[in-house]
Amino acid sequence: MIALLSPAKTLDYERPLPPVDATVPRFAAEASTLAAAAANLSQKRLAELMDISTKLAKLNADRFVGFDAQPERPALYAFAGDVYLGFEARTLDEPGVYFAQDHVRMLSGLYGLLRVLLPIFPEQMWWVQTPLLWLAVASVVMSAFAALAQTDLKRMLGYLSISHLGYCTLAVVAAARITPGDAHWVSEKSAALSGAMLQMFNHGLIAATFFGLVGWLEDRNGGTRALSGFGGWGKSAPMFCGAMGVVMFASVGLPGLSGFVGEFLIFKGVVALAPWAAALSSAGLLVTAVFLLNFAQKVWHGPLSARGEGVSDLSLRERWIVAPSLILIFALGLYPQVALRIVNATVSGLVEQLGI
Repeated sequence: MIALLSPAKTLDYERPLPPVDATVPRFAAEASTLAAAAANLSQKRLAELMDISTKLAKLNADRFVGFDAQPERPALYAFAGDVYLGFEARTLDEPGVYFAQDHVRMLSGLYGLLRVLLPIFPEQMWWVQTPLLWLAVASVVMSAFAALAQTDLKRMLGYLSISHLGYCTLAVVAAARITPGDAHWVSEKSAALSGAMLQMFNHGLIAATFFGLVGWLEDRNGGTRALSGFGGWGKSAPMFCGAMGVVMFASVGLPGLSGFVGEFLIFKGVVALAPWAAALSSAGLLVTAVFLLNFAQKVWHGPLSARGEGVSDLSLRERWIVAPSLILIFALGLYPQVALRIVNATVSGLVEQLGI
């Protein structure tokens, strides 16, 4: 038997392994031997060699039971919203920022699903697809309802972020469905995965801008984030209101803004691959629109609050800070093909690699 072995991962951060240049070939001789041996085998024989026992397949599936649920767990544990309250990055000095960057390590379950588990264990993901789809739907819908119940702006945005990541998980898991290899199913899987990748980027852009604007609202309101402390601010700060409105409608998925294209592609693929999951998760879109419109009404419209009388609009410095994000939100909404050209090459290779 010929096997290729890769170096084991290490969790020893104090004594990191010496770096290895990506261009240095590893196990080149072994790979050549394996390729030469495989070249003399028929397709049928190669397929037989790729077959594994049911016990080994189950072992592989069990290895990622706790890994695949990472994006959904916050929806099932209510205290997760506090994460967005406890880390005030804007209050850190320069050494504090460096310390946070070095020590705060966030494991992306979505990246693991998309770039590790889906290519390596597609059949095993298909076996557990139904419970994973239920988790994704729960992440979308439960987080949206949790956001609806919040009175703190940051907690509301925290649950909104969880809900949006649930759509990405939904697309990746739905793409694991075993289907005929015709062009129709390839197209639907490509749409779902392209939408997930694009939405992951869009979510980072929109959420970062949203949290930044909420931070400025908090500063102007004496450190208070409660919705009851606002009202009628659109009269005193119309430019602030407009910037927040653009980001808010991008979160809802309004056509012409960056949030629309990713969600559209996700639902295009998921409706074909897992129609019941698409139907249930669509409730999250409706609830998201409800609580964001409620947020806009309470903050920017209605009776003018006591602090709203003297509130300042966006300063010139703040306009320069937020302008690049707003430009990107419009640019990716009007010309999404710029980003999709980058994503599609990876997606095409992934779908071809899956072969399911």
